[in-house]
Amino acid sequence: FAAVLLINSTMIVAQNVTESRTLQKSFEAREGMSLDLTNKYGKVHLYPSENDSIYIRIELNAEASNKSKLKKIIDGVSFNLAASNNYVIAETRFKGGPVNIIESIRTLTNNLISASSKLVVDYYVSVPQFMDVNLDNRYGDIYIESTRSNLHVVASNGVIKGEDLWGNNSFDLNFCNLSIGSVTRTSIKISYGELNVERGDNLDIRSTSSKIELDDIESIITDSRRDRYYINKVTNIEGSAYFTDYNIKLLREKLNLSTRYGNLNINQIPYIFDLISLESSYTDIKLSIDKETAFELDARLSNCYSTIPEEWIIEETTLNPERNEYLYTGRVGKSISDSKIIMQLNRGSSDFLVN
Repeated sequence: FAAVLLINSTMIVAQNVTESRTLQKSFEAREGMSLDLTNKYGKVHLYPSENDSIYIRIELNAEASNKSKLKKIIDGVSFNLAASNNYVIAETRFKGGPVNIIESIRTLTNNLISASSKLVVDYYVSVPQFMDVNLDNRYGDIYIESTRSNLHVVASNGVIKGEDLWGNNSFDLNFCNLSIGSVTRTSIKISYGELNVERGDNLDIRSTSSKIELDDIESIITDSRRDRYYINKVTNIEGSAYFTDYNIKLLREKLNLSTRYGNLNINQIPYIFDLISLESSYTDIKLSIDKETAFELDARLSNCYSTIPEEWIIEETTLNPERNEYLYTGRVGKSISDSKIIMQLNRGSSDFLVN
């Protein structure tokens, strides 16, 4: 490996003293190796290497009201850059625990130096695409260029942007905004954040109190709590939800959802689809169906207000009048189709709209 440490001279800016340091190191990469990177209070920029080597550049920028405090900040930070047969490790270490970095974090730590103290640690890393990357970054942003590496990202309090991610990936995020160009075979756990995916397939999203925006998705599994979903186009969606609102513009083939409270609104169900299976409690549901669509309907409703188009020839069976429980069955449309809508709804409402 090779390492270079550069130190810029101390300057006085607006009565504060500042110092910048740069550490550079490279490692030989081999099949089967992975990169473990751990950082706080700075950004990480990950991009694919053009050769079989790992290159790491760390930029440290510190600021304090005087030289003594600046030295205390600098001396409290160190870096572990090492390699074994299986791993390359890049780690930011803080002596005695995390140092206060930016004004918004100083209430979270007892290591406050002063309100004018500041430390930012940024990583720029190139890694071959045959390597797995385990990345843990807190209180900082992450940028990932297009790669086939398998990514395992843990982050909090930051913005994460990914281009095209073709590996097997996982994200575990708190108070983060994640945006991805295209992605496959990816699990995402997100709490109190925002997620935006332009194109995706084989997604598994477990979310809490988040805003989810998906543009064009093939298949997705959701486990949702108190979220807002905005989906432009989806082929297959399944999962469960609690106090979540789903807004879907186009459902291509299949939906299988279990919901409690919240809303489900599908603006367009095409002429040919596979299955819509819904089990809900206290959920308001609106389904807009192509007027030429043919399907089998099997809907069991209990204390659930429902509107059904008059042109549909549907049989209504009273199952339990005391509980306002009814069964609606029949075939809608004249064309040959295996499409089905199966619903078991308790309270809430269901509206069928024809367009």
